[in-house]
Formats: sequence, C-alpha cells, structure tokens
Amino acid sequence: MPMNQTEIDQAKYQAAGKSAFECHLELENRLTALSNVQNELNQAMQGLGGRALYSVLGTAFESGRKLSATLSEIVTQMQVVGVKIDAADSDSVSRIYAASAASGGSSWAPSDKFRDF
Repeated sequence: MPMNQTEIDQAKYQAAGKSAFECHLELENRLTALSNVQNELNQAMQGLGGRALYSVLGTAFESGRKLSATLSEIVTQMQVVGVKIDAADSDSVSRIYAASAASGGSSWAPSDKFRDF
C-alpha cells in the first residue's frame, strides 16, 4: 500500500467510534457528578480550606470539560471520515456496475458490505 493511503477496517472503525462516543457520554455524566460534589463540599466546608478545595475541583472540572470537547471533536471527525469512506465505497461499486454493464453484463454480485447501495 502506498505511503499516502490509509486502509480502514470498517467494522473495527465503527466499534472504536462507538467506544469513543460512549467514553464521551460517561465523561459528561462524571463531570456533572463532580460539579454536584463540588457544590456539596462548598456548602459543607467554610473558610480557606473550603475555598481551596472548591478551586481545585473547579480546575479538575474545567480540565474534564476540555477533554470532553476533544472527545466530541474526535467522534465528529470519525463520523465525517466514516461518511467519506461510505461515499467512496458507493462510488466504487457504481463504477464496477457501470463497467460490468458496458461489457455486456456479468454474474458479478456485490458483497454484503455493499448490498444497501
């Protein structure tokens, strides 16, 4: 395979995308819980220690939000690439059908991967 090409196993790619999306959702849930804990501790602890703990948890929350945004972007880009892959596959199948028809047809049938096209 040439150096400037990428080969993708569609099933593994989709599984990885699903896992990344699930991680993103789990992180969002955990960040909500962390925010709740931060507020509860802020009410329970007064003074310098309480403010310091609130600040540290706030920093952790903001770091988590940045990670969540990055995961969201990764999932979005994976979806975009997946659509491009499907479109390229569809185009390839169309070309094969056209070539087959131009040569008088054949017994060629698409694989299960392309049956929906």
